[in-house]
Amino acid sequence: MFRVLIWLLELGVLFAVAAFAFVALCAAGRSFVGILRAAANLAIAGAISGMIGLGFGIGGAALGTADPVADGLLAAILSLPVMSWALSRIGRRRRERRGEAVLEYRARSALAPEPATDGDVAVAWGRAVRLAPAQRQRLAMAREACAYVLHMSEAHPLDMETMECAVLIRKRLPELVDKTASYCTLAGKHERRGVIEDMVGDIESLGRMALLRVERSKAELGESLAATRAHIASRTSETPAF
Repeated sequence: MFRVLIWLLELGVLFAVAAFAFVALCAAGRSFVGILRAAANLAIAGAISGMIGLGFGIGGAALGTADPVADGLLAAILSLPVMSWALSRIGRRRRERRGEAVLEYRARSALAPEPATDGDVAVAWGRAVRLAPAQRQRLAMAREACAYVLHMSEAHPLDMETMECAVLIRKRLPELVDKTASYCTLAGKHERRGVIEDMVGDIESLGRMALLRVERSKAELGESLAATRAHIASRTSETPAF
């Protein structure tokens, strides 16, 4: 009878841990899908922990321990959080790989935004993404702004401000990425992380500069368009309607 009470007590502790984990997820504001995923991981972890506990119990019985049932339950309880953590990490890594694969497919399926003459810049963007795959979105935003400036420089070669910005992108972006990649081959893991983050920050600075140039050009074109429309309106205001 005493052994049964111990067994029920330990089983209650096991379910209490599971309930506490579920409530904690709800309190943390996880989405419904996230909670279901966590609950599924917890159920799988519980099954694996139960098998581990069963193995310990059978082993304890074979070795003639004092209480093989208690030993098995204790092993199951102790292994539950470890299994839950391991399954969570595995699931998170699989989702990250799936997301990276989707981004890679989109990147390959889309045409390079730079002009065809700027092959070195396109190669530099590819190397930057390989160095910092977790920062794809930040790099993509900077690349889009820089690509606008490169196209503008080809369409308006006499615009000195745009040409200056485009030359800076064409020259310094590949240089920055190449030197960062070379440095990372000699640096340690933590140092590489810092150098790569600095590279992404510098590239974002180039993107902000390019975006500012685009906005200025858009404003200038807007003023020119308004003047043209006003001129047309002034010349056609007294024209009789058809």
